[in-house]
Amino acid sequence: MCVPLGQVLQTRRIPQPARSPRTWLLLAGATAVACVARAAVVRPGGVELRGIFLPACPLRSLVGLPCPFCGLTGGTARLLHGEWLLSWQSNVLAPLVGAGLVAVALYAVICRLAAGCAIELVHARSKRRVWMAALALTFLGWVVNLYRHFAAAHFGASAGRADNRCRSEATTREQGTLCVARRPRRRRCPCTSSRRGQRRPRTAVCRLWRHGGRARCPPAVAPPRAEPIVALPAAVARLSGCGSEARWRRAYWCPE
Repeated sequence: MCVPLGQVLQTRRIPQPARSPRTWLLLAGATAVACVARAAVVRPGGVELRGIFLPACPLRSLVGLPCPFCGLTGGTARLLHGEWLLSWQSNVLAPLVGAGLVAVALYAVICRLAAGCAIELVHARSKRRVWMAALALTFLGWVVNLYRHFAAAHFGASAGRADNRCRSEATTREQGTLCVARRPRRRRCPCTSSRRGQRRPRTAVCRLWRHGGRARCPPAVAPPRAEPIVALPAAVARLSGCGSEARWRRAYWCPE
């Protein structure tokens, strides 16, 4: 009797007992409880898992653009801490998916208590619609992440240019050099008088208060409020005359 070689080499499959739906429910419940417990200890201020390293997003590392799930870990942590607005700001999918899961769970519990039996939530005919809805939701989250990324880059660049300009001006003021980018408004001496529409210094000491040529930058830090010790020279200057006050003001406001 000849037996084909394929039949001889063919392995015989041993039928395995099928797992009951209760086993799958227990596994799913245990996994959900573990995920919720782990996310509950995450600090809502950021993705700080207390020493656990999280790999960076491959799309952000290679292209520099966020993926649809960037910020989902922080959004989930904030959602579990009850911070819905911060969760929405981290990732749009976190509060939407969380609200959807809560609604499905409540619907299943109500159906279980009312009908006394489990009801299939997703039928075979509606699986395609579920996948389509999931893809549409993911695409929506990606669009929102891209919009936030480009908006933050635009406003960050504008703020960076303004910050650099302010820093350069502050450095210029500290060095005591002339400010070319932004010329400040000259401070007027209180001892000047107006004649025929022109302000003229009254004394020669008051003329020293003005800068010749181009104006220098004012100090980077605003002067503090006048304390009794600091206000004493001003009071003495007011009593002694215009020249002393102007000299004191020039030494205080316009350091060389």
